[in-house]
Amino acid sequence: MGLCKVIGVTRSRCARERRDHNRPMEFVRITAILVRQHSLEPDAAALHSAQTPEHPEDYQAVLVCALDDDRELVRGEWMGYLTFGDQVRPFAMHGQRVVFGSGPQGRWESNLAEVPVATGAVFSFGDHHGRTVWTYEVRSVFSYGHLH
Repeated sequence: MGLCKVIGVTRSRCARERRDHNRPMEFVRITAILVRQHSLEPDAAALHSAQTPEHPEDYQAVLVCALDDDRELVRGEWMGYLTFGDQVRPFAMHGQRVVFGSGPQGRWESNLAEVPVATGAVFSFGDHHGRTVWTYEVRSVFSYGHLH
């Protein structure tokens, strides 16, 4: 019995995952700055405030991960951190899920896995309720090298 059957995934998904793991990967450090924070009122679907930080360099997102040939995140669990002035919040990212510690306040989502990573690319982090969204712009992508 194959591993795909044991873990209960479809053959096509298993083949895709096997193909993805055999593709060349570039390991990188992505550094982005906060360009806008959007807040939604808890009981309304309309945007009630959007703030641009006065010193965006004090609000960074840093992620160490692997990119495929299309400059998209390779499936896996990647580590990073956010800075909010003097505060540093480490996180783990797996697909769209971003985890800061435990509890519901520590579960966020991101669309970074859906966009090609390059300087100038824009992506967002949001709380699991969708009430607050932080939008970041990639400022640098530092390559550690390729793994074949």
